[in-house]
Amino acid sequence: MIESYLPERSEYGQKPKYLVSAFASLSALGMANLTGDTESMIRIALSTGGTALQSLGGIDYLVKSFHGKEKPNRTTWLLWSVIYTTILASQIHQGVGIESLGLTAATAGVAVGVLGTSLIKHKEDGWKFTNLDKVCIASSLTGLALLLSTGNGESAIGFGIATDFLAAVPALTQALKSPNKEAVRPWLTALIGTTMVSLSLPDRNFATAASPYYLMALNGLFVLLNSRKPSIK
Repeated sequence: MIESYLPERSEYGQKPKYLVSAFASLSALGMANLTGDTESMIRIALSTGGTALQSLGGIDYLVKSFHGKEKPNRTTWLLWSVIYTTILASQIHQGVGIESLGLTAATAGVAVGVLGTSLIKHKEDGWKFTNLDKVCIASSLTGLALLLSTGNGESAIGFGIATDFLAAVPALTQALKSPNKEAVRPWLTALIGTTMVSLSLPDRNFATAASPYYLMALNGLFVLLNSRKPSIK
């Protein structure tokens, strides 16, 4: 199914079918009935590999931004930098497993890097806030305040995820209005990475699973929106 959303060719040449094959293999692996040491080893491999792919997708986007091939939405990446640093601190306080911590840490690091690159490489752009940006900033900051005020770690993670999605709205709107403006490969790589991490989770409780599942869905949405063909007017 996911192959149908990939561009026939990218700036690097052929359709990235190795990513499609990896995604299909992971889906099959998730259905396997594994036990004992084998299951433990595979979970570790999935978690490590998934976090690496998530980071690789972010680094790919970061490099493209540095070379001017991507123009990040500053509102989204600024809010993501703040939000994921806060979610990471909340998860550490909750004592969640390394499977989720590694993914969240990678996401926070990439967000800060992309924002910094945008500020350095695109100084001439300044800060331009649309009305939608202002609404999303106000909503996200409200959610962040609720996140910080709650004494419950799971509530903080929930507020963080809701706040994160509000922060993503400007970038999602940009992708919806301008299909193919951003490369699909970084988002697809991150999607496979978050899928791997989700498959590796030993527990499916909210504190452990909410962030990886959410990131998997969000990356998938960016893949779909950025791979659509522009409408002909």
